Amino acid sequence: MTFTLTDQMQEIVDEQQRLGAKPIENLDPHAARAQPTPADAVISLTEKKQGTFKPLPVADVEERHIAGPMPDGTLIRIYRPKLAFFQKAKDAVSPSAGQPILIYVHGGGWVIADIDAYDGSARALANLSRAIVVSVEYRKGPESPFPAGHDDVLSVTQWIMANAEKLGGDRSRIAIAGESAGGNMAASTCLELLKAGKPTPIFELLVYPVTDLAHDEWDSYEQAKGARPLSTEMLGWFGKHAVPEGSEADPRLSILHADEELLRQLPPTHVVLAEADPLRDQAHAFADKLSVLGVKTTVDFYPGVTHEFFGMAPLLPDADKAQNTAAKFLRMAFHGDVEDEFEANRVSVPTA
Repeated sequence: MTFTLTDQMQEIVDEQQRLGAKPIENLDPHAARAQPTPADAVISLTEKKQGTFKPLPVADVEERHIAGPMPDGTLIRIYRPKLAFFQKAKDAVSPSAGQPILIYVHGGGWVIADIDAYDGSARALANLSRAIVVSVEYRKGPESPFPAGHDDVLSVTQWIMANAEKLGGDRSRIAIAGESAGGNMAASTCLELLKAGKPTPIFELLVYPVTDLAHDEWDSYEQAKGARPLSTEMLGWFGKHAVPEGSEADPRLSILHADEELLRQLPPTHVVLAEADPLRDQAHAFADKLSVLGVKTTVDFYPGVTHEFFGMAPLLPDADKAQNTAAKFLRMAFHGDVEDEFEANRVSVPTA
């Protein structure tokens, strides 16, 4: 790896290794899923520093299954924000009224991880964006390779957009977010809805999304060889187990090369990037393309941090800043004043 990490970031990476994490590119999927995660490292370090770890409090957490492609339906976890966040917010509405909803799609390369591993991000976004967050547990490879997970996220999104009131939500204020592979599925879901002539969520938050499986000529691929917690080598392992051969160029996976007429219709988009991340350049290219096509797009770039940093707010100031910035744009989208703010905050990513 050719990056210099911040002291806090390096400490978290080292802690995951101390917990016994092995390079998953050398493991089978079952063993890879049992490895200590970045979230485990954050919990461990927090316990060492503070004596205990407590998940960020929210008002309520509920799980249910909704109709989907699988016989038992699709598991969703619903996070409702603490009332204090509504009471302190000058733009808040009555908690008894329909609240905004943020559909959240976790990462894991379509093979590992689950809604538990990304619990921290979902909790933070619920409170900070003052919205109900619905985290989706989609199918993964190799048991259920592409497009199974994409189909699940699309199905859940369609259900929520038709049934928001059943969750206490407002169907006119639904956004979608995702990290890594989840960022890919968030954007892909919007593109599939556009392709079908259906309404999309009003905003998308894409945190270091996968945007191009069809090419590997990215500088960040070379720079992130051997990186942790995500390396260039691991990307090939994920593809081997989740993406059938010949599917790499499918526009649901390689969203960077999707139909430009669909891309230009995407909702306002906020993209979060980490410097020490093999996906950095392709995610940046996607943000640039949306901007050129006229989509309201902002980019938030963080040097000295790795893939997966977004959910590390308990220990990482950059994660706290990234979450708060993303939530600011979500709140503006929910309250209808996002466009002027996007113009004022249009930024470029520094050359790493």
